[in-house]
Amino acid sequence: MENNIVISFIIPAHNSEKFLKRCVESVVKEEKQPKDNNLAEVIIIENGSSDHTKQIGTALAEKYENVFLICSEKGVSNARNAGVKAAHGEWIFFLDADDYLPAGTLQKLLDTVNSGKAADLYIFSYEKGNAIVNVATGENAYGYEGTGVRECLAGMLRNPTRCMAVWGKLFRHSIIQQSSLDFNKKLSLAEDSDFLIRYIMKCGRIIFSQESCYHYSTDAGSAMRTYDGKKTEGYLLSLQTTQNAIPENDQQLYQAYQVYILMHLNIMMVREVFSAGNRVAFSEKVKALKKLLREEIFQKALQAVPVASCRSARMMPILLLKFQQYYLCGKVYELRAKQNEKKEMRTED
Repeated sequence: MENNIVISFIIPAHNSEKFLKRCVESVVKEEKQPKDNNLAEVIIIENGSSDHTKQIGTALAEKYENVFLICSEKGVSNARNAGVKAAHGEWIFFLDADDYLPAGTLQKLLDTVNSGKAADLYIFSYEKGNAIVNVATGENAYGYEGTGVRECLAGMLRNPTRCMAVWGKLFRHSIIQQSSLDFNKKLSLAEDSDFLIRYIMKCGRIIFSQESCYHYSTDAGSAMRTYDGKKTEGYLLSLQTTQNAIPENDQQLYQAYQVYILMHLNIMMVREVFSAGNRVAFSEKVKALKKLLREEIFQKALQAVPVASCRSARMMPILLLKFQQYYLCGKVYELRAKQNEKKEMRTED
């Protein structure tokens, strides 16, 4: 293939036999074909699967001339790093194997990078199940440049569940290469947020788009949403590692990162400690919460975030923790865990 690739789609594939074909063909078999579909390549990175993922990937690579299969060591970070290294495109688009692109997305992405509105990072709205998540809302939502880039990052850190993943975005390949950026293979959780934060620190301009260019599937079981008793350690390591990328003299980013830490504390409590899958007694779960709060990173975050910033519903548990209301806080987490479980039992139509 000629080296005129504009976009490289990077798809880590581990035990993805059920969804990989859907994912790949959402790029190469659009209902509305792009003007030149030779401007994109799809790189599948199989990483230690125990099912038929490799065979399916091989068949797709044989069927489509712009689809390639490579292998890496197990782990999503290893897979993404291998994919970026193998990519020829000017832009990198990360796509999870259980997700897919809505019809017409490839042409929208090509139109975006050729629109004359230059940026180093394009962040697109997306479908989540049957809902649309519009990331382009609020003041200055459509573009940030210069010193505004850090303002943008601060806003993203304060609301990490909205768009802190790497999927659904266009990354300039040259920035990744020149800055020697990679995914930290020591991190098993929030490794994409760690990469995104360090990438944004290198950006001169970021553009948000109302265009929905990604489908985040809720019909696939996710390890991230399944209790395994190991996530608290993984998140803690990620939080401790990523804080090294936050400049100590930047108060705006520092304060935003403290909120980011506390938002992940919420996630850890809901997904793990107070999850319905954790069969220990409620009193033991509260003890686990108290033990985790003895970690320095959480102590500092609780001290740094003022009470006045804890008035929203998502910050209610943090407000209770600041007043040492551990039992009530645990009940809030328990309720949210049950609500999440009910949501995730529903599949897409």
